[in-house]
Amino acid sequence: MPFPPLPNELVLEIIRFAAQPEYSCDASVNNQARRPSYSAGLRLARVSPAFRRAAMQTVLDTVMLATSEQVSAFIAAIKLQNAWCEASSPLALNYPQFVRRLWCAECIEPLEDHPPDYFIDYATLYPVLRSADVLGFHFDSLHLLYNALSSSVANPERDWTCPRLVLTGSPRWNPLKSTAGGAACLSRITHLTLWYDRPWLSSVELHGPSARLDREVHLEWFPGLTHLAIALPPSQKPVMQQAGDVYEVPMRVLVYANSDSGTIGETLRHRDASQSPTTICQARGRREGSGKCSLEWDVPFMMGEAEAAWTEANSAQ
Repeated sequence: MPFPPLPNELVLEIIRFAAQPEYSCDASVNNQARRPSYSAGLRLARVSPAFRRAAMQTVLDTVMLATSEQVSAFIAAIKLQNAWCEASSPLALNYPQFVRRLWCAECIEPLEDHPPDYFIDYATLYPVLRSADVLGFHFDSLHLLYNALSSSVANPERDWTCPRLVLTGSPRWNPLKSTAGGAACLSRITHLTLWYDRPWLSSVELHGPSARLDREVHLEWFPGLTHLAIALPPSQKPVMQQAGDVYEVPMRVLVYANSDSGTIGETLRHRDASQSPTTICQARGRREGSGKCSLEWDVPFMMGEAEAAWTEANSAQ
């Protein structure tokens, strides 16, 4: 019996569903937990231009960059697509349209004495950053954001539309907030998630107005902020994986969601922080050679746990 023809809309949905990445839960493989595999989507992208567009829309939805080499490869891919767009190639893809969530781990900023291979074309990256739905950066890779905001093509006062920002690592705000482009970007952020490596919030008094919390987060830089989430010290013991230096850490995340008019700063000054909801976020820990432990937040970002915290907080109101 021949298979009946399907509407184009249904065919596209089937392709997008089949192109979704598969996640491995075996932490013993290269000490990696829940890493995505895009093999199915990339195979579908080779069928035809129409299949390519549908499959790559799913593949590019969430971009995870873990190394400087991956950042360079991603920028090279954007340049290639830009060239194909100018040539009206049927293989051309609109990366700023397709990339909805972008994460970059520790990518060190190139220095003047680095070889040319270390050069980063921040201007090429800017259109993708400004139009994403969610951006996530380790503070060591924040130069990708503030240098893109200062590039020749940037005009964040007019065209910045990304409303959500996730930051991890040790805070380093000055390079971002000290420029006009950085200030314009921060003023448009509505949802801010701070997943610090070593949460400092245990020292904050949570049984009264959190004035110190207001100062630590520098809420005056975020006049449009309506949602704020901050990692707390873990309340449960880490769960060790098969690989001896990798473990799961159930982190508590304190969430402020302001559904009324006003800013998060005003909310903090008039709300008992101990009454704010907390959610559990599964961070990944790694034992370093020195014996110290560090937290890695790429998996929570990849799995959408930052957005899930907002949904849960809004439902609790």
